[in-house]
Amino acid sequence: MKKYIYLIVLLVVITATACKKVLTTTPRQSITPDVALTSSAGVSSLLNSIYTSFGASNNYGLSRILLPEVLADNVINTTTNNNSYRTQEANQPGSTYGDWSNNYNIIFRTNLVVDAVDNGILQGASDTQKANFKGEALFFRALAYFQLAISFSYIPGNEVNNWKLGVPIMLKPTKSLTEVEFPARNTNVEVYTQIKTDLNNAIGLLTNNTRNSKAYVSRAAAQALLSRVSLYTLDLDATIANSTAVLNTTSINGSATSVAQTGADLVTMWRTYKEKSESIWQISKNTQDNLGTGSIQAWFSIYPRPVNSGSTGNPTRVSFADLRVAPALLALFNATDIRRTQLIEGPYTKSGQSGLYFSNKYSGTGGVNGLDDIVVFRTSEILLNRAEAYARKGDAASVLNAIADVNVIRTRAGLTALATSTTAAAVLTEVLLQRRLELAFEGHRWYDLVRTQSTITKDPAGLYQTGPVDYTDRRILAQIPIAQVDVNKNLVQNPGY
Repeated sequence: MKKYIYLIVLLVVITATACKKVLTTTPRQSITPDVALTSSAGVSSLLNSIYTSFGASNNYGLSRILLPEVLADNVINTTTNNNSYRTQEANQPGSTYGDWSNNYNIIFRTNLVVDAVDNGILQGASDTQKANFKGEALFFRALAYFQLAISFSYIPGNEVNNWKLGVPIMLKPTKSLTEVEFPARNTNVEVYTQIKTDLNNAIGLLTNNTRNSKAYVSRAAAQALLSRVSLYTLDLDATIANSTAVLNTTSINGSATSVAQTGADLVTMWRTYKEKSESIWQISKNTQDNLGTGSIQAWFSIYPRPVNSGSTGNPTRVSFADLRVAPALLALFNATDIRRTQLIEGPYTKSGQSGLYFSNKYSGTGGVNGLDDIVVFRTSEILLNRAEAYARKGDAASVLNAIADVNVIRTRAGLTALATSTTAAAVLTEVLLQRRLELAFEGHRWYDLVRTQSTITKDPAGLYQTGPVDYTDRRILAQIPIAQVDVNKNLVQNPGY
C-alpha cells in the first residue's frame, strides 16, 4: 500500500508546480519539478518523462529488446557470463517479462495529459499543440496497455482453459489519495478494444511532420503499432490497411523513410546511428545516457574487436558479450545471406569457448558504446506484418501480394525469389521464417511464438536447459507482482502462481 500511494503522491507533486523551461529538440531525461499542466511547457515535460520511461533499461533501452530473445530461442548465454539472464534462458517460473508497475506508471501520466487537454486544464496552447499532446498520450497509453496485455493475458481467441482475464483498464487521472482505485481485471477483449480505440484516435490527432525527429512518435508510429496489434489479434484487414498506410509514408518528422531495397541499403541502415532510414519510431540515445555495460551492445556484441576497423569509425567494443547467437538460429541462414555475413559476426573465442557468433545490429556506430538509437518500429517489420496478413487470408490475390512482400525481404538478403505458384501454406511458413531471420535480436521472438501458440523449443547448446515450453504452460503468462495482488484484493493472480 505504501509503495502504491507514494507513486500517486509523486505524480501529484510533479504536475502541481510551475515550470521555467521545456524541451525543444529531443526527449529530456526527467520532468522538471516546476512544471504544471496548465501550460504547454508542463504538458511537454510530462510527455518527455514518458519518452524517458520507454527508453529506460527496463523498457526498450534494454529489457524489452533483450529478454524476448533470451526467453525464446534466438540467443543463449556464453560459458562465462554475469549470471544476469540464467533464469530467463531456463524459463524459470516468474522470469517471464511483464513490467507491471512501470507500465501503469506510464498510464497514470498519460491520463493526466489527456485530462489536461480534454477538460480545459491546459491553457494557451494552440489546437495543433493540443492535438499532438493528446495524440502522443493516447499512443503511449495504448503501447503501455499492449505491453501489459501481451505479458499478463492471452490474446482473444487463444485462451487456455477459457482464461479470459486481461489487465485493469484505468482511464481517469489520479490526482489525490481520495481518487486512488483498486480495480479488478477487465477481460482480454476489453483491453485490446481499448488499445485499438486509443490508437485509432491517436492516428486522427497526430501528423507525420509536427516534430523534428523520429525519436518522437507520429501518425505513422501509431499506424505501425496498430498494424502489430491487429496482426496479433488476427484482424487481417486492419493489419493490411495500417501497414499499407505506413509503407506509403515517405517522410517522418523531416527524415526520409522507406523499406531498404538492397542488402547494402539494409547494412547501411543498421550502421546509421541516428534517424535510420527504416525507422518509424526509435529511442534516442546520447552521450549523457552513459549506458556503458547497460546497453544492448554490451550484451549482444563481442569485445574488443570493432565491427570494421578504421574507415567506419566504429569504436573498440566495451561489452560483456554474454549472449551469443543460438546455433540453431545461425543454421537457418543461407551461408551467403547478407544478414548472416554482415549483421552477425564470428566465429570468436571467449574465455576458451570457441565458435561463438554475435549480433552486429547494435554496433556503436556513432563512436560511443551504446550511442545508437534503438528502433522500436521499422518498415521491414511492417512489410512482414502485411505479408503475413495476406498469407493468412489465403485467397489467390492475397497470396500473390504476400509473395511480393516477402520477396522484397528475400531478394535483398541475396536469396532467390519465391515463385508465384507457391501455395498459401508455404508462403505463410516462409513469411514466419523470414520474420525470425529479419527481426532477430530486436525483441520480437518470444511474442511471435506466443501469439502463434507455438511450443518454445530451447536451443540444445544452451547452458541452462529447460524442456520445451508448451503454449499451455503457466510460464507463457507473466506473474502479476505479489505486492500488487496483496495491495489490491480485487486482482486475481494468473493461473499456476
